[in-house]
Order: sequence, then structure tokens, then C-alpha cells
Amino acid sequence: MYNTKILLPTETNIELCAKELFDGEVIAFATETVYGLGANIFNTEAVSKIFKIKNRPPDNPLIVHVPSVEDVRDIAAYISDDAYKLLYRFSPGPLTLILKKKQSIPYIVTAGADTVAVRVPDNKVAIKLLTATGFPLAAPSANTSTRPSPTCAKHVMEDLNGKIKFILQSEDDCQFGLESTIVDMSGEHPTVLRLGSLPTSTLLDTLPNIKIASSIENGVLCPGTKYRHYAPNIKVDYVAFNKLTLSSLTKIYHNNKNTVILTHDEVKLDLTNFEHINMGSIECYAKNLFSIFRECEKKYQSIIAIGVSDKGIGRAINNRIIKASK
Repeated sequence: MYNTKILLPTETNIELCAKELFDGEVIAFATETVYGLGANIFNTEAVSKIFKIKNRPPDNPLIVHVPSVEDVRDIAAYISDDAYKLLYRFSPGPLTLILKKKQSIPYIVTAGADTVAVRVPDNKVAIKLLTATGFPLAAPSANTSTRPSPTCAKHVMEDLNGKIKFILQSEDDCQFGLESTIVDMSGEHPTVLRLGSLPTSTLLDTLPNIKIASSIENGVLCPGTKYRHYAPNIKVDYVAFNKLTLSSLTKIYHNNKNTVILTHDEVKLDLTNFEHINMGSIECYAKNLFSIFRECEKKYQSIIAIGVSDKGIGRAINNRIIKASK
């Protein structure tokens, strides 16, 4: 049992966290997407602590974080020209690539697969920490499995207080609020396996032959897709934006107890007679979704989350709400 502390991102505290990681401990740190729970990928005992702390199934692989595109070469056995196109266009940033792994990468990180998920985070604190350690970090979201991902240090404390020593805070909250987009580049056909903060429409501009998987294909293991995720401790109902009517919303609302509706700027219905929260723009909806889930579970018994149109990051928002509602 630890006396968990939230640390400001000073040079001293970054060095302190790097030492903890070198000694085989696990610490939480900020990225531009959500907070990650990091361990040295080459220390299998340290990596096993991640699974224990999160109560994460061992067949759910981890994402490896490195400080630069050049460092991806130390993780992947082969990087295609198309993979390089994506790396140099979108890294650092909320893009994770699945590539054939080098033999040096322990199978505990990849859940026994010969592929590895790797990304370069776009966060100064994360980059400084990775540079200070000198080794890559396996880092899933810093929460208890199935819970909404943490987008500020307070969320990490809610789930992991007493389980880790340090939470390395960022100067700002996570920029995007949704996890990275995961693209499988290990086979012949580039495939988006997890929707995320990087819109697929943007990926298509760079790689027109990329496709979106409706499920996990070709036996490729993908972090964060196999199990229920992102869910608060209360009921969540998802209402698709293209099927939204006042009558359907009213029926669900009155069938639930102590309910709040999450709406947004695209919704033109009059909700003044309903308990509701306007999430604002699509970008604000994405950034604050997990935070609102956590706040609502303290006050309400159920959430009705209205989906958004599929443009931009909208499809990823809908994916997260659907996952939370199952």
C-alpha cells in the first residue's frame, strides 16, 4: 500500500519518476490523450504489476510508448513505407501502429502476439520522462479496467490511490480526452482497429487504401477492443444521432431513475424539461466525455448519451459511448 502522491512536472520530479521506473516500479503519467500507467517494457515483473494494478486481463496487450519516431525502429522488426508515411505525418501524436515486433520485446507486453502496438506521445512531460528513463514504457490507461479513462490526475487518484507511488501531472489536462487511434500495419492491408483521437478521414488523406475494421481481423490483438471499456458505475444508454427523436428520448428518460441526458451543439431538440448537460462542440464532447461520466456517477443513477454525427472525431465518440453502454 502506497501513499500515492501527485507530482508537478518539475525536472526533479521527472528524474524521481524515471528512477522509480528504473527500479521496477509503476507510475502514472500524462499524455495528450489520457493518463498512462507506465512500466519498463524489458522488466517483465514491472509489466506484470500493470495488469495486477488495473485488474487487466493478460490477453489484452499494452501500447509501448517511445520518445521519437526513430525509436520505433528499436521496437518493430519491420516498418513498411506506408507505416513510415503515417509515422512521419502523425507522430508525435494520438496514433498507435501495430507492427511486427522484435524478438527483444517480451510477450507479456504483446499478450503473446508477434505484433506490438507502439506510439510516440505528443506531450512534453511524457517525452521528458521517456527520455530520462532511456527505455520504452508499456502504458495502458491509468485506471481500473472497464472504468472511464483518466484525463486528469484526480481521476487516476480515484482509481489507483494506494496502488502506485506517483502520478506525474502535466502542465495541462489531456488535450484530446480520447485514446489514440490504432492502425494495424503488420499485414498487407492497413486497417484501423480502434477509433480514436486521430480521425480516420485524416488518415485517409495520407493513406487512401486504409480501411476500418468492424471487428478484430486476421487474429491481430489490439489494445482496448476486446472487453467492455470506458464505463461509469451507473447505467449508460446510447441514442444514435440519426435516430434521435423527442418521443424516443422521452421514453428512455422516464423509464430510468434519476437520469441525466448528455447533449451537444448538433442537437436542436428543446430539452428544457429534462435534466441535461450540454457538452458543447464535438471536440469538447470528446475531451470531456470520460470526465463527465465520472462526475455523473456521483450524482445520477443513469446517463442517456446522445451520439454525434460520424464526421471528424464523432465516430470515435460514438464508439466510446457504445462501449460504455454494453
